Amino acid sequence: MNRHARYALAAALALLPGSALAAARPSFDCAKASSDAEKAICADSGLARTDVAVMQAYRQLRQKLDAPAAAALAQDQKWFLSARDDALAFGGDSPTKTLLDLMTARAAFLNQVRVAGPTGLVGHWGNLIGDLTVKNGRNGALDVAVDAADPVSARWVCNASGTGKVEGDVLKVEVSDDGSTLTLARTGETLKIEASGPPNTPDWTPDYCGHNGSVEGVYFPLPVSKK
Repeated sequence: MNRHARYALAAALALLPGSALAAARPSFDCAKASSDAEKAICADSGLARTDVAVMQAYRQLRQKLDAPAAAALAQDQKWFLSARDDALAFGGDSPTKTLLDLMTARAAFLNQVRVAGPTGLVGHWGNLIGDLTVKNGRNGALDVAVDAADPVSARWVCNASGTGKVEGDVLKVEVSDDGSTLTLARTGETLKIEASGPPNTPDWTPDYCGHNGSVEGVYFPLPVSKK
């Protein structure tokens, strides 16, 4: 676990009630644990504390979001739980560490989401799989860069970038790599990306992604990147 991840986890754990820290029990009933990940969390106090930190951050954030964003967050959390269940299988020689790192990153992400985000498209956005940056470019254009990856194994990775102009409330960006298009639009407090291929390419798959990869989805506002 890197230094920033440790700080993020420490900050999340500091928000927990003292009883939760002392008991080191997860957010769910261990008597009903069914997946290997849930059983591992029940057997490890560090994983249990981190699970509580994740669920507390998730519940608090969901209460603050508008209805569409809260629904999108619920879907993003569902994907996280699926990835969590995969963590032990893809954890190599250190499956518990892989699980802990995934959960720590999730707690940090949930605690960083800005409820009062930007009013337009420009900003830093993210979700379980991706990181999106929209910046002001030349002559009124917007520069877009999005990176996404399988959150556990990185068996697919996507890197797409391009430039476009807003038409109405929609930004269409031609991807530099393959001439395909990313369509970005605000949905309440979030930003949604849709991807489409070049004209007359019904079986198109993105050149900028690995097998089964995609940058499509709903992204949540994050603090502006320091990069």
